[in-house]
Amino acid sequence: MTQTVIETFPFPQAWRGSDFKDVDDISIFLSHTQITALEERLADVNRRGLSLTDITAADFQHPDLDDDLSST
Repeated sequence: MTQTVIETFPFPQAWRGSDFKDVDDISIFLSHTQITALEERLADVNRRGLSLTDITAADFQHPDLDDDLSST
């Protein structure tokens, strides 16, 4: 079984549960086209063997994602 460690992040960018009224405040609903685009980009990241710390937003640029996700 994987051990889970919960820790507080002392950064102003870190969110707290109390920052949100309900789950809709933190939810993004994706279309089938957007999910497919994310899967394509993730497959490319995996194919290139990038580690988690090497992945950037640029690795997930895709015409079916760029406009919609840049506004979130």
